[in-house]
Parts: sequence; C-alpha cells; structure tokens
Amino acid sequence: MGQIEKDYGDTNFITGMRAVAAFGVLLIHFGGAGLDAFGQFGIHLIEFGRTGVYAFFVISGYSISASYQTSASYLRYLNRRLWRIAPIYYFWLAVAILSGFAPISGNHGALTSIDARNVWMHLSFLSFMDYRVTNSILGVEWSISIEVFWYILAPLLLFFIRGRILVAVAVIASLYWYWKFTEYPPYLPWLPTTWVEDKYDVGLAMHWSPLPYVASYCLGIGAYRLRQVMPELQRHGNAVFIAVTLTCVGFLAYREAVLRLAYDEVVFSSLITATLIVFGSQSAVVYRWVFGNRLMVFLGTISYGIYLPQFLLLEVLKNYLPANSPQIFLAGCGLAIAVSYAGYRLIELPALKFGTSLGEKIGFKRRIKTL
Repeated sequence: MGQIEKDYGDTNFITGMRAVAAFGVLLIHFGGAGLDAFGQFGIHLIEFGRTGVYAFFVISGYSISASYQTSASYLRYLNRRLWRIAPIYYFWLAVAILSGFAPISGNHGALTSIDARNVWMHLSFLSFMDYRVTNSILGVEWSISIEVFWYILAPLLLFFIRGRILVAVAVIASLYWYWKFTEYPPYLPWLPTTWVEDKYDVGLAMHWSPLPYVASYCLGIGAYRLRQVMPELQRHGNAVFIAVTLTCVGFLAYREAVLRLAYDEVVFSSLITATLIVFGSQSAVVYRWVFGNRLMVFLGTISYGIYLPQFLLLEVLKNYLPANSPQIFLAGCGLAIAVSYAGYRLIELPALKFGTSLGEKIGFKRRIKTL
C-alpha cells in the first residue's frame, strides 16, 4: 500500500480525516457494529456516522481551493476533478444497474424506477434536480451530484473569500443562509406541485439539494484561507484536537443539549471539521498519530471507492451474516477496502492519468482570474 498514498506534506492529516468520514458512513449503513448494546451513547455514536458526509463536504471545500489554486486554468482544474470523480462512479452505477440491484432500498426507499431519464441524470450529475432520482441507484450517490455542483461554483466563492474578515463574513452569511433555508424552505422549481402538502418530500428535497451545503463548502474554503493567512494557529494543534475530541464526546453523551447550541448535525460536524483543518498539522503529535499515519492516509486515499459501493456490498453480505452485527460491519469494511483498492488501481488512477494528459493536449490554458 506504500505505493499509492498521496503525500500532501503538512496536510496529510486531511486525507486521514477522509478515512474517518468514510467509515463513519459505513458504520451507520452497516448496522452499527453492535454499538447499540452500549445504550444511548452507542446509539448516538452510530447516528454520528452520518455526519461523515457533511465532513466530506467541508474537506471537499478545502481540497477544491487547493486544487484550483495550483491549476493552470479553471478548465484544467475542472477537467481533473471530473476525471477523478466520474469513472469509478460510472463503474459502480453500471454494476448496480446491470446486476439488478438498483433501485436500492437504502434509507428512504426507492422513489423511482431505473429508466433512461434516471440514468442520464446520474451520468450528467444533474440528479440533484429530482429528489426521487438522486439517491435511487447506489443509495449514497446524492452527495456526488452536490459535489460536482460545488466543483463548478466553489472557485467563485474562493475568489471572494480572502482575508480573515471576509472569511468571517462568508461563514456567518452561509450559516445564516443554511438556517433560513432549513427553517423556511424556498420554492424549488424541480419539486412536484404537491411538495407543500408532503413534508416527507420537502425534507428529502432539501437534504439532497446542493443549496444548503454552501455553509459546509464556505467553511472548507475559509479553512483553506485561514491556513494561508494565519499559519501560527497550527502551533495549537494538539490542544485543539483534544478540545474537539472532548466536544464530540460531550455530543455523544448529551446530544440534544449540544444540538440546541449548534442547531443541527450539519452545522456541528461542519464546524468541528473546519476547526480540525484550520489548526491541524503533521507536526502535531495527535494529528500525526490519529489522522496522519500511513494506514489512515492509505484509507483516505481510497475512501471514495469505499463510500460508493457500500449498499451493493451489504446486499451481498446480508445473505451470509446476521444483520446489524459486528461481523457484518467488519466484513463489510474489509470487503470495501479490497474492492476500493482494486478500483483505485484499475480505474481511478488510469482514468485520472488519461484525463489529465488529455486536458494538457487540448490546452486548457486560460485562467479565469488569478486568486
């Protein structure tokens, strides 16, 4: 595995954070590994796994900023991001459809059939425009179209979010927007005409829309900017890591009380993820031990392939192992790592190399504006 870890130097720990986020999602989808036996604390820990997706959004905001900042042009940046995300995504979509696994049962049930329109919306990353479609094949892909949406728009946010004052303004404004969006949902033209009458539909459409997650992406972009202008903050990495860990333990023990302060899990997990990024450093011992070790960097590097096929793998394993058991969780994690490693080697790396080379040959040279 030593051949595939990406070395990001002082920010290697962010790759390790991806691994934690991915396995948090697996924890809740694979039945909690028996942690519910520990009472409310264990149940809250299982439920906390779903916040891994929101942590991914913050990390994505950071990585988008770093990727765009080092790209020769907007088109080269976007070309590389799409070649990174699309091939393995298309592969697992094809496996799910051709195997007859889709539409998935997932958390919310299959809301639509797999027809040409559904497939096209997935392939074009426009599936967020129909909440009945956006999570209907793999059961986790609702987040992928959101990521691509922000791949396109985040560089514009990066242009405006610079300096400490503008970072603070952007974060506060985006959190206010998130609160208004969730408390008073705006009209969304892609919702069915009965949306006002069906609270279930409204909740799904809001949750699976890219619009509320501007807060998570602004926090990721803001973390990138603060690391640029305030590198001295990273001297406090060990203390901040311990404080964040204690805060998370408090959340698990007193979930409702903490949520009254943080508003909801999206805000809470996005804030703690951004805080860890701002203050993090490979030179901080706890960051290096927990997130920045070789195993976590390896798992973080292949985490996208761990995330995508989890319901497909669960469908196979539930025929052999008891549901919601530690065995099915451990077997699922092992199988996810194996197929993700194979996919990374055989699909992700070759596709990214090909796409990057193609972009260079086409000559995406013009940069929209220097940031």
